[in-house]
Amino acid sequence: METRFLRGGDDDFDYDTVDKNPDYDDRLIEEQDAQDKYFDEEEPEFIQGDDATQAHRKKDLEGETGIQDF
Repeated sequence: METRFLRGGDDDFDYDTVDKNPDYDDRLIEEQDAQDKYFDEEEPEFIQGDDATQAHRKKDLEGETGIQDF
């Protein structure tokens, strides 16, 4: 009986209610936990006004820029 049930051969049981329910998918829960841990450990970095402008100005473009000016 158990083997038949595990193979999906029990006609009295609706397998779709379990198979297609994301609440029962342990893999999704583990992935969400890993993602939450990653973002919790991440230090926020903010670039505001003058810092962003100065960083952009310091970089001098050389060679081809990819802009067509004709």
